[in-house]
Formats: sequence, C-alpha cells, structure tokens
Amino acid sequence: MGMHKSHPQSHRGGTRTATIAHSLALWRTLFAERFDLHQLNRIWQTHQRHRRPPVLPFAELLLALIYHVLIGAGSLQDHVTELCGVRRSGPALSQRRPALNWIIFQQILELVLQRRATVAAQPQAFYRGLRLLGLDGTRLALTNTAAILKHFPKAVSRRLHAAFAQVQVAVLVELGLHNPVAVEIGRDGQSEWALAWRLLERLGDGDLLLADRLYGVQKVAARLLAVVNGRGAQFLVRARANRKARPLPSLPAGSALVEIEAEAEAGVKQQLLVREVQGWARG
Repeated sequence: MGMHKSHPQSHRGGTRTATIAHSLALWRTLFAERFDLHQLNRIWQTHQRHRRPPVLPFAELLLALIYHVLIGAGSLQDHVTELCGVRRSGPALSQRRPALNWIIFQQILELVLQRRATVAAQPQAFYRGLRLLGLDGTRLALTNTAAILKHFPKAVSRRLHAAFAQVQVAVLVELGLHNPVAVEIGRDGQSEWALAWRLLERLGDGDLLLADRLYGVQKVAARLLAVVNGRGAQFLVRARANRKARPLPSLPAGSALVEIEAEAEAGVKQQLLVREVQGWARG
C-alpha cells in the first residue's frame, strides 16, 4: 500500500488562499498610506444624512469601493466581505452608494491629490527649479443607469450619439509623474473652460503651468496673470496663430514682448504685457 499524498488541487487552493490574503493585506497598507482613516470618517460625519452609525464604517466602504473598481471583476458584496469581514447584501450596498453626498468625494479628492515629485528623485519633473504642471480636459464614460442618464445625457458625436453617458473633467497634472494634483468634475454640465477656470486657483509657488491652444487666448492670459501675480508661479501657453498683439522691442533668444488686449472679469478691457516665444513643434 502506498503512502497517502495530499491532492495537488488542495495544495494549489491553499497557495491561492494565502496569495489572496497577502494581496488584500497589501491593498489595505497601500490604502492607509494614501487615506487617513480618521480624516475620512470626519468628512463623512460632517455630511452624513443619518445619525445612526452604519454597520460598515465609511472608510471601510471607500476601501472596498476603490478595490471593486480597480479589480474590475466580482461583486461589491464579495469585495466588502473579503476586505472588511462584514456581510452586507447587494441591495443594501446599492442603496447606500447613491445616498452619499457628492461633497464627501470632492473633499476626499482635495485631501489625497497632492504634488509628489521632488527635485532629487524626479528631476525630469522640473525646469530650472519650477515644477511642471499640465492642464487639460477629458470626458469619462459613465454607467448607463436611469439615475445617471437623468443628469448626464449621452454626448453627441459627429455621426451618432455616444454609447455611454459622459461627464466633462478638467485635470491639473504633474507632468513628471503624470500625477493628478487637482480635479474638477462637471456635475452640472460645465464645459472644460468653466472647470479649468477653477483649477487656475490651485497654482502655487514654484509651479510652471503648460497648456495647449484652447487656453492660448487673451482672456485666459489675463486670468493667469491675475492668479500668478504674487504667488511665484509661471505659465507657458501655446497661443493661436491668429492672436491679436502689438509687438514691442525684441528680446534675446528669439522672443519678444507683445501687448495684448483682454477683458477683465468686470467686463473692462485692459492692456497686458506678455512674452511671446516663437518656435516649431515637431511630432
């Protein structure tokens, strides 16, 4: 009679279980490094709609929600059980998610989105000591639920309507790390311009903002000059070819001072002095 041996499948199952447990523990560690649990619960308590404490604390729910989105497979109910050890029904979780106030997530973004590059570790993220930031907009596809379609209609394309509802987003990004510093989301159908207008207020000391031709107009230049004045920030915007400017004496290195006319917030036109640099962009 031969000696009994463990079944290979059970051995693989044990290894798989250990791997999953290790992955979940690692995810919790990464989450704790980015999200302060006390601050998360403080934000939730400030905007909660019900006084009775939930069975699943908000910080744990957020932990499972992010994990659920990143994994892309499995149900939120299973992920809550795996990560938090709490069994909640699918309908209970579905009811709780839309009940969360939007301002909660906005404040969480403001809490976790930060400038992370350093000159020593990521020198490519800086130019002469200035931190390189980019400003751009995009559209994100949403799930076509009845509640979402009520507020976010499907975007219109040149040929047909888009397959999914979409929301306009504007992002301020660290160019060295592709790390978002600030985000504005068009919950009320705002344009990229309207959202980007808010992001300009996030510029700070030592920032160098780079932006494309959408922002290369007099109105934005006036706004940028007003924002960066006294903050120690700079900006370099690609201007449109048909821009109207009065040339002044040239400066070294192929640049010149030009005078542009822009409309201030109060509707009064003003003359602004900016530096124009001409060159070729090669793809």
